[in-house]
Amino acid sequence: MDGHMKKKLTCVFKQFCLQDDECHYSLPFKVAGCDWRLVAFPKRDTDGGYLSMYLDLAPGTLPPGWRRDVKFSLTLVTKGLPSLNKTLGGQGCFDAENNSCGFEEFLPLSILWRYLDGCRLTIIAELDVIPAIVLPEEPANIIKPSLSCNQADDASVSRSQVDQVSCQVEQKTENPSNHDPDVNGVTGVNTVASGIALKEIQPVKETTDVNGFQVLSSQVESVKLIFERHPYIAVEFNAKNQHLRNACMTFLLSLVETLCQSLEKLSNEDLVEADIALTYLKDAGFKVDWLEKKLDQLKDKKEEEQSCLARLQGIEENLQKLKQACSELDVLAEDEKADLCDNVVSETEVSNVDYDDAAIDAVTENEQGDGNASSQRGEDIDDMKCNKVASVTEASNDILKEVQPIKETKDVNGFQFLSSQVELVNHIFKRHPDIALCFRPKNKEIRRAYMNELLSLIDMLCQSPEKLSEDDLSNADDTLADLIDVGFKLDWLKIKLNEVSEKKKKEKGSGARLQTMEEQLQKLKLMFVDLETQVQMEKAEALAARATLSFNDLVNANVSGTVDDGAPKTNDLLKNTSPGSSANGSKQDSNDFPKDVQTVMETKDVNGFQVFSSQVESVSHIFKRHPDIALGFRPKNQEIRRAYMNELLSLIDMLCQSPEKLSDDTLADLIDVGFKLDWLKIKLNEVTEKKKKKEQISGDRLQTMEEQLQRLKLMFVDLETQVQMEKAEALAARATLSFNDVV
Repeated sequence: MDGHMKKKLTCVFKQFCLQDDECHYSLPFKVAGCDWRLVAFPKRDTDGGYLSMYLDLAPGTLPPGWRRDVKFSLTLVTKGLPSLNKTLGGQGCFDAENNSCGFEEFLPLSILWRYLDGCRLTIIAELDVIPAIVLPEEPANIIKPSLSCNQADDASVSRSQVDQVSCQVEQKTENPSNHDPDVNGVTGVNTVASGIALKEIQPVKETTDVNGFQVLSSQVESVKLIFERHPYIAVEFNAKNQHLRNACMTFLLSLVETLCQSLEKLSNEDLVEADIALTYLKDAGFKVDWLEKKLDQLKDKKEEEQSCLARLQGIEENLQKLKQACSELDVLAEDEKADLCDNVVSETEVSNVDYDDAAIDAVTENEQGDGNASSQRGEDIDDMKCNKVASVTEASNDILKEVQPIKETKDVNGFQFLSSQVELVNHIFKRHPDIALCFRPKNKEIRRAYMNELLSLIDMLCQSPEKLSEDDLSNADDTLADLIDVGFKLDWLKIKLNEVSEKKKKEKGSGARLQTMEEQLQKLKLMFVDLETQVQMEKAEALAARATLSFNDLVNANVSGTVDDGAPKTNDLLKNTSPGSSANGSKQDSNDFPKDVQTVMETKDVNGFQVFSSQVESVSHIFKRHPDIALGFRPKNQEIRRAYMNELLSLIDMLCQSPEKLSDDTLADLIDVGFKLDWLKIKLNEVTEKKKKKEQISGDRLQTMEEQLQRLKLMFVDLETQVQMEKAEALAARATLSFNDVV
């Protein structure tokens, strides 16, 4: 058998359902030469039950007389925040008879929903297998462990604490002389196997009720502050189970605590998990819109922080490269200065010696035949030497300032070029091998000067047309003529120069056309906005023409059609319809209501009509404006009088809402029983005619405006398309040519 070994693995039960009671087994996995598996199942009781979880040793894995001591832990993974994962652990003894160890009450079923992802239950198991122990064949007295777990309050603690309690072991030792030694000379000893009792011990913590949630003393201030700032946060939270309520509140506090961390401590995974947790809280019934806004702000800040860090990293990398390049240039400059000083000093010494000898010889020849002036001329020679040495020293200082580093040149087809120009010149001769066949100058410096002018001309043509002025193109034309005159064959370059000149002309013309189009486009935009404003105003007038009348507009009207200002302030006196009329204004028999309802409805007398309390103000206002309305009303029965009054109120209400649905028959019936309703009939005709005229006129104008608006839209789209095409042509004209394009 294998020795000491540790292993950590993740097991996912994909079909775990809270409604069934079946056991779920994981696939076997091998640790220290033994086959193990995880077992999980719901264990129900009167309190709702618990989730039971065990570690099993596959039968037949251990030979008789062998046992394994295993330290293990089981972690139930939550689908939201990792900080709420549930972990229990301990140590168990496994042998041929005792092959299971675990937790009977691992987690209450009432809060298992937090750990389920649909029907998926995820468990992380960690095993530390201690080397195997071989037991003798003689049976041992074993005190079997009691296996139980006491579940703590999940609302106050996010990770359970486990106290591992060792089991009692009884050992018996007999006289070794009574046993025969084995092949190795070791006597047999009775050994008693040990078991482990696992209990989850949680200290009792005091809780306080805050708005129906039992929270720890350390959480009271935070929870009160949440309910003070957001009193409606738990209005729609309907869970009654106290464990579930506490768990959700702990979940909310953990989410708030997570969002209170600094941005640098929050990873993208933390924000994703916080978003998932927020979704679960919303599904549970919490109103956490304010927390969702904070989470969105944190996401934006995190994105901004990451982009800033990326930009900062790029800048630092560029700065590092520049520092390195600067250091290299400093080294090269120091080397170049040292070489330059050495060369200047050596040249100065040589020039001084040559000049002094030549001057002395010349003076000596001149002095022959003139012995009288020898002494005077000797003094002149000394002065001359001093002056020349000073002048040479000044010249050497000027050389130090003006001397340029010597650059290496290479020969390409009889032309001397710098190393940086060789590739370009080779490409030119490769594309145009006859370019210098007729080139006449033989002097190397002149040949190099002409070739440099050619490269400068090509470099200028590679610029964008917008950067080239008319003078630049004119100078380029003169330079090209000079190059052709000395023997270069540059027909291909002349064609490119003409193309660039044409692009320049197109660019200028395109810019003028584009400016004109944009001005026209701006004018169209203004016309479009003005016409659209008129359309909106016309639509508003049309809606105003279709607006419903208020109760005051109808009742305050005189027979002449004018309106007085003695109306009550409210504009909705008929919204509370009486039990005698339906919501659509139709008459409803009072017998349709239960008797107990009819007795509750109080009525009042208004000018001989029994009306409900909600109708008193409306009916009083009608009699105030039209006191003779019921002078000719004939029926005496109180129920019939009330029914007709309800019908009148329903008629007025319908006239306020939908005049087009009003029936002339209803108005005729009311007039027939004695109501004087000439004012109502005039108002109805007036409203109908006015609405017809306004709707017809407004509809015609609106249709005309919309047609004009459509035409403007089409013109606007066409002109905008032309502008985009003109811009594309302008961009194409401004495109720079590459060296390959020119050559």
